[in-house]
Amino acid sequence: MSNNTAVQQIQCPQCNAVANWPLRWAVNVAEEPEFKERVLSWKIHLFVCPNCMTEVDLFSDFTYSDTAQGFVVMLWSGEDWDATAIDGQLSAMPEKERAAHLSLVTRRVKTRNELVEKVAIFDSELDDRVIELLKYTLQDEAPELGGYELRFAGSKDNVLKFIVIGGPENKILDLPFGAYEQYSLALRPHKLPAKNAVRWGEIDFAYAKELMKDLRQQRGQKN
Repeated sequence: MSNNTAVQQIQCPQCNAVANWPLRWAVNVAEEPEFKERVLSWKIHLFVCPNCMTEVDLFSDFTYSDTAQGFVVMLWSGEDWDATAIDGQLSAMPEKERAAHLSLVTRRVKTRNELVEKVAIFDSELDDRVIELLKYTLQDEAPELGGYELRFAGSKDNVLKFIVIGGPENKILDLPFGAYEQYSLALRPHKLPAKNAVRWGEIDFAYAKELMKDLRQQRGQKN
């Protein structure tokens, strides 16, 4: 059994039968690609009672890695988050292995939806900081998007696709890839650190809000 699996005893809420269930807490899809769809659909934590076949969602913090694409996303929902302690474990690794880990883009998220979005962004080989800034600007400047959540869902044929979450049903918002390029170019003079230099960064709406505040202040100082 994988070292990334912990066997737990689960009691079925329907029939009260107790069964051992292998609960995955991490996966590297570069080594185990068969798990990718199960993670993104969250069937990875779906317990099926062997007695009555009742399905139970076993939410668990989770680490998603794709070393081929060069990123790690850690879903950590609790408040006891300590990024320095996580990176502190690298000191015990051989130099070559430690350097390989430090080259990866590392992010922390708090929800499953955020993890799925990060995977979509990095699979599309985009910068999540630019995507979050683009989302923030859209919600800030488009009143009709106020109060809704925007989630990046992928790109195809030079079109960025966002899910607009809220209202009676979710909608798809398409943006030309040029919008991403425009924001990416606008950020270059501000010399953001390399993506992998932001260790376990929480790149979300709050981050984008602060980044936009800093950008506007810098523009004001130049003017």
